Amino acid sequence: MAYVRMPSPHAIDRLQMLAIVRRISTVLCTLLCSTASACELLHEIGSDCTHGACATTPGLPGEACLIESWTRTLLGDEEALVSREVSLVRDAEGRVPCELRWTPRDPRQVPDVLRNCRGFLEPESTGAPTCRVQQVPVVNGAPLSGREGFYFLEASASIPGSIGAFRFTPRAVPTADVQSSITCTTAATLTARAGLTSTAADSCASPAPTASSRIGAACVPDITPLQGFDSQDVYLENTSRACNLGSCLVFHLAGSTDPECGIDMTQPVCASARALRERAFCSCRCGPAGQGGAKPCTCPDDFRCVPSVVALGPFAGSYCVPAGTAELF
Repeated sequence: MAYVRMPSPHAIDRLQMLAIVRRISTVLCTLLCSTASACELLHEIGSDCTHGACATTPGLPGEACLIESWTRTLLGDEEALVSREVSLVRDAEGRVPCELRWTPRDPRQVPDVLRNCRGFLEPESTGAPTCRVQQVPVVNGAPLSGREGFYFLEASASIPGSIGAFRFTPRAVPTADVQSSITCTTAATLTARAGLTSTAADSCASPAPTASSRIGAACVPDITPLQGFDSQDVYLENTSRACNLGSCLVFHLAGSTDPECGIDMTQPVCASARALRERAFCSCRCGPAGQGGAKPCTCPDDFRCVPSVVALGPFAGSYCVPAGTAELF
């Protein structure tokens, strides 16, 4: 079975409270811009809310969200448990924001099933023998009958620490010579009552179009994972204060950016200042067109337009990444 990191139960309550306090402080910053102490509580790399001068927060349609794009390799069995902080939200048809692909386990020996990609398999023009597995909608807790492919079921109370599992219909169980990988994009917002809460990415606000002047500036999202960032993943805060309500991109950063990080053993690993400078920065989508037909931006000279930084959903596309950082991946 495949597992992904999950916070310890002893850390969740305290970390959620810290996250809520930070979010409430953000609101106080806007209301109390004349009070230096209120803004100094929020002093972070790239923040405009320092020394008593706070950025204004004009109203934008939609929610402030943290978008996370992740890919994991699944084992070849019939079920893969997933343990994460943010759940997968289904669309109206009963599908989750994920795609599953099959590739040869040994590139020198391509299985026959990957040569044609028929039935529940769809071909992909990636240059390699890759097939995308169709997702079967789940309605009333069960996959639709008569369909073949993969599906996601939420975890029951008997599986602690898991949000659910990816499963395959009988004819779609991968053989030993096939490698399965799952790519998902989730969205979370921060609420005073529930803390970090899953939401549909369609409900998240589009980044402000006037924020391009901040591209490359350092930033730290106001909404952060309770157990810190995962270096395997990419995160995008859609309307970051530090980016003039543009996008703050956290690119394969490891560790927590919480000011309280490192105080006691319940805290996650802390992100280093150097890593923050290199991997957390204001960015913009350089292709394809964004939400509502927004035109792609042009990256600065010392940046590269990295393809498919966010894999799925309304924020999917290529984003500007510093050239030195992009070369590491």
